[in-house]
Order: sequence, then C-alpha cells, then structure tokens
Amino acid sequence: MADFPKQVTVDQIVDTLSGYALEEKIKILSYSPTLTEDHTYVKVNSFTISILAENYQRMLSFVKTIENSPYALRLESWSAEYFQENEGLSRRSINARRHNMLSGEEAAAEVKDGVRAEIKLSLIELKT
Repeated sequence: MADFPKQVTVDQIVDTLSGYALEEKIKILSYSPTLTEDHTYVKVNSFTISILAENYQRMLSFVKTIENSPYALRLESWSAEYFQENEGLSRRSINARRHNMLSGEEAAAEVKDGVRAEIKLSLIELKT
C-alpha cells in the first residue's frame, strides 16, 4: 500500500489538471464526469476533458504530464485532431483587412488553428 500513488479527490484532480493546463498553455474546454465504479477495495471515477492546444507538441506534453503525475490517475484513451477555424468576420474587419488596417492581435483573433483533443481519464481511490 505504501507504493500506491498519492490519493486525491475528483475535485482536487480537476484543480491539478487546470494547473497542468496552465503550465502547458492548454485551454480546457470542458470537463464531463462519465462513470463511477464501486469495487471492493477501490472506487474508480471516470471523466473526460476536452482541450485546445496550440500544436501537437503542447498537447502531447500535457498528456505526458498527466501520465507522469504522482496521483492514481489512469489515462484511458485520447484522440486529437488538427483544425483551422475561420470565425465570422464583421463588415468592419473585412474592410479593415482589405486595407491592411487590422492589428496583429485582431487578425490572430479571427483565424484560430490548433489541436483539439478529448482525453478520457480514471481516478482510482482506495477505500479506507
């Protein structure tokens, strides 16, 4: 039992994952609890997080951080896809773009690209 990973509650792990995301410059889009399994000696809480990363390297670094955490957290599965999204442009920004009047921040806000991922995790808690 002394070798079992550190115990943490579901609420604490959500805070921990938020900290990891901040360190890796990842945006957590959603958190969804999915299943709780009650066994004789352990309780397994499963949940899914959806994230947005700037690139695959950041996303993989975030996954590696989760895998290397000192907690009884199991990575069940993950999937990721690259996307490029053009958000709706206002008439002002279309006209400004034509005349090269958009600042760098305004232009960056209009076109977003990166990696979206869905990560399924399980937190294992020892019953006392």
